[in-house]
Amino acid sequence: MSKQPRVPYITREEWTDATLDVFAGMERSPEDQERARKEGSKMNIINVLAHNPRIVVPYLDMNKVLFQLAISMREREIAVLRLAHLCDSEYEWFQHVAIGKRAGLDDADIEAIQVGSPLASWSDRDAVVMAVVDELQSTETVSDELWQRLAEHFDREQIFELLFVIGAYKMTAWILNPLKVPPEDEIQH
Repeated sequence: MSKQPRVPYITREEWTDATLDVFAGMERSPEDQERARKEGSKMNIINVLAHNPRIVVPYLDMNKVLFQLAISMREREIAVLRLAHLCDSEYEWFQHVAIGKRAGLDDADIEAIQVGSPLASWSDRDAVVMAVVDELQSTETVSDELWQRLAEHFDREQIFELLFVIGAYKMTAWILNPLKVPPEDEIQH
């Protein structure tokens, strides 16, 4: 992947009040929100997407919800990492390896996600999460057989959440890949 995004980072001269809302929207604490309004974002994705606050603010709000789900953080990260790998989304992969490790995934888990083969130590829930991502990616739906497996391990609320996580991160890959947004370790600004 190119080391420079196709759309340049938003410059301080281009900042508007709406841009500052994008920067602050990525932060949790009031102190960090204030810092972001003064200094901008440290995230490459935000420094590119901030060019269109009208669409990015609601997008970021939706993504915040994806971190407050009934499915476990581990399950969410298995889904996100598998999708990032299948979509060749370098930015998502880089970000979510670190998040996945905070969620309890280890190097063997991450390798299993890349290979597409659940570890023997994984729960049936973990394995079905990866199977759902694979099937959605290859067929754009979930077969009756896989749906039955999914319903054995997840209630309706959790199934909706899993599908929304997969869909949201697929959309994110479709945004990041053509924009060629590099992971933070590649560009320091």
